[in-house]
Amino acid sequence: LLSPAINLSLIHIFVAILAGRKPEFKELLSGFDDWWSSVKVYFFQTLYTFLWSLLFIIPGIVKACAYSQAMYILSGNPGKSARECLRESEQLMQGQKMRFFKLNLSFIGWFLLCIVTLGIASIWVIPYYHATMATFYIDIMPSTSDDTDTYDEPTPTRTNGRTITFGNKLSTRILSQLLFNTCTYNRSLTA
Repeated sequence: LLSPAINLSLIHIFVAILAGRKPEFKELLSGFDDWWSSVKVYFFQTLYTFLWSLLFIIPGIVKACAYSQAMYILSGNPGKSARECLRESEQLMQGQKMRFFKLNLSFIGWFLLCIVTLGIASIWVIPYYHATMATFYIDIMPSTSDDTDTYDEPTPTRTNGRTITFGNKLSTRILSQLLFNTCTYNRSLTA
């Protein structure tokens, strides 16, 4: 029951850092401010994915990818209901599910490393994973001129087809602190 709120807090922190804003200490537990909504999103996301998996494994995987951005949507829009977040996640992931699936497959080696090192590697792998997922979310977000998002996220741009920058606010130092591997991410963008 604490996991959805902790996940929401991590999303707040990583999206804030990627938007070029230094998160405040109170954001460390900001997911608990909207605890019930995060639990509902997590519950419905898990329930719907499970029900789709009963049909066959492949539809379950497809729906898991489709619903993957629901917590990020809740993070930016605390007033949305769980079903609205899931519906908007499905719309946001149209045409992006294979890219997301490949991106997650690229972490299999990292998670195996966590197992082999008895969890020690997770000190680096978990922040790396969350930073990559937050970057993916920012990358697929539609940009509008009258965007009033909580994070004031700059629009990602591809500078030379090999790197991604997020406006002038985000420096290379922050990316390296987040352990974001642009080679892995860009390989999934072009594949």
